[in-house]
Amino acid sequence: MGFLFWKGKDMLTNLLRNHKTSSIWFNLGRSTVLASIILLILVGCASSPVGEAPTPTAESIPAEPEATKTAQDYFRQGDALGQQGNYQAAIKSYDQAIVLNLQYAEALDKRGEANFHIGDYDHAIIDCSQAILISPTLADAYANRGNAYYSKKDFTHALADYDKSIELDPLSAQTYSDRGALFMDQGDEQHALADYQQALSVNPQFADAYYNRGNIYYHRADLERAFQEYSSAIKYDPSFASAYLNRGVVYYKQGQIDHAIVDLNKALSLDPRLVEAYRDRAVMYKAVGEYDKALADYDKMIELDFSSPQAYIDRADLLKAQGEYDRAVEDYGQAIVLDPSSVAGFNNRGDAYRQTGRYDKALADFENVIALVPDNWIPYHNRGLTLANLGDFERAIVDYSKAISLDPDQANTYAFRGAAYLEQKDYSAALKDLNKAIGIDAKHGPAYYFRAKVYVETNQRELAIQDLQKALALGLESDLKPQAEALLKRVQ
Repeated sequence: MGFLFWKGKDMLTNLLRNHKTSSIWFNLGRSTVLASIILLILVGCASSPVGEAPTPTAESIPAEPEATKTAQDYFRQGDALGQQGNYQAAIKSYDQAIVLNLQYAEALDKRGEANFHIGDYDHAIIDCSQAILISPTLADAYANRGNAYYSKKDFTHALADYDKSIELDPLSAQTYSDRGALFMDQGDEQHALADYQQALSVNPQFADAYYNRGNIYYHRADLERAFQEYSSAIKYDPSFASAYLNRGVVYYKQGQIDHAIVDLNKALSLDPRLVEAYRDRAVMYKAVGEYDKALADYDKMIELDFSSPQAYIDRADLLKAQGEYDRAVEDYGQAIVLDPSSVAGFNNRGDAYRQTGRYDKALADFENVIALVPDNWIPYHNRGLTLANLGDFERAIVDYSKAISLDPDQANTYAFRGAAYLEQKDYSAALKDLNKAIGIDAKHGPAYYFRAKVYVETNQRELAIQDLQKALALGLESDLKPQAEALLKRVQ
């Protein structure tokens, strides 16, 4: 009753799509609701214009090539393997090409790109830097090195490389898009939009640019334009799983849940390992009351990403809502093992303990949350609820008051502090808090119920009846509803 979940970001997925492989990476969500759109940014491969490249290691020295093949043969073989996503084998082919031609700048560049794809950013920078030394006008090497620097969060070098690549090749839609991604990462939406527009001027069918532009509009809460951009991305790339995912989120935001689930289903048919799609679809299933399907999606999330604290928290929240407190506590515990600073893990496990009467454990969890986020009002509110459950209304009021000092606009906290004053028979203070709660939120059912109890205690029968009827009409939690019904029957 009155408990507050810890919520992180809202829906859309923070994805990073690589245009050359159509593979998708994602950063973990932080919400007990939908995954947030953190403006998905499309990056190819990267390079940097300044600074020294890392020193090559002995392991990069390739074996002897076959005598019957030329450097160009190995280069073409590497390209074919790279297009299949077999980057390790591609690197070996480029190795052979480079052994046969140490000045083969294009092979060095492509090996750098392959190293980028396997996450070896240092060797990607080495290879692209060597390619640039041999061929200072090779635009693709600057772009690829820029992407490697971007992935290492070295935005200064990445931007310089993107600028140089565009100077050398002003008709590369992908490099404009990559630079737009960098601008977005720095919060510069205007320059990002300009780059995405330039990319589309070069290539009007470039799905990545529509997609990233859609993310900007979503971030601006312009759902109509976001929808149009995601639809354009899908039109020009029907296999773009994350575009279906994000368009599905827009449908959800617009209240079109059936269409949203259709888009999420399509995204998962295209990429069955798209973890955030399972998460977002689970939220949608919960919204329409299909809890078994939601739980199955959370199970799949954990199967695919068992090291994600958020996946366990999401599943635990659903289990707790279904009254499976022990399983929920187990999942929250696993989230905390994976992330000992998990605010949501401690906070929401604290409520599971509170709802099952394990108040000491609940208090310990809320105290951990306070230690992690001492300036947030939520853990003080929740600890106040627990103290009230223990009958310690004086300390509960202290916690509610602390929560109000941190955020004075929370109707819930005023309502439950009012309830604590009511228990202490301080009817004046109770009435003041409950009026404040209703002033903030005129649809706060518990506030009307508690105020009705004040009216009963102060012999204001008609006002009590009005408030009880209002509380029941608005809806009360399961533990309050029967009490309100019994009280109304008694005073009528």
